[in-house]
Amino acid sequence: GNGVIIQTCGGGGVGKFMVAVDPSGQGDVSQTHIKYTRDKALPYVPTPVAYKGYLFLWTEQGVVNCVEIETGKTVWANKRVGGNISGSPICVDGKLYAICENGDVVVIAASPQYEWLGKTSLGDRSYSTPSVANGMIFFRTFHRLICLPAQN
Repeated sequence: GNGVIIQTCGGGGVGKFMVAVDPSGQGDVSQTHIKYTRDKALPYVPTPVAYKGYLFLWTEQGVVNCVEIETGKTVWANKRVGGNISGSPICVDGKLYAICENGDVVVIAASPQYEWLGKTSLGDRSYSTPSVANGMIFFRTFHRLICLPAQN
């Protein structure tokens, strides 16, 4: 996002390290092209989401942080938005969607101002990542596949 490559890693069920790299260098860029690192409030399994200059870090414990993608500066932090997640959030039309393991779909704005948009239950547990195709958003639970229009 914004010309920066983001890499996260972790262990023991928690995110432990993130690095943001300027990809324009060659060879060993460890001293010249590292924009910033981070070692707190990181996801282990969920993939960070880059959107319009911001990076959204949604942890397995249902806590979300927003940082400026180019600087790593925290914009808002530690917003508890739901239960545990095993999949990754996705961004559709400026909204972040994630499925909690209990089957709740949580929606927040992909914005530098934290905004809770809602939660709804799928009625079944899920460890999956929502997906989008042909204008539709798909939510997979343990026993169902639910398909809805991806736009308002």
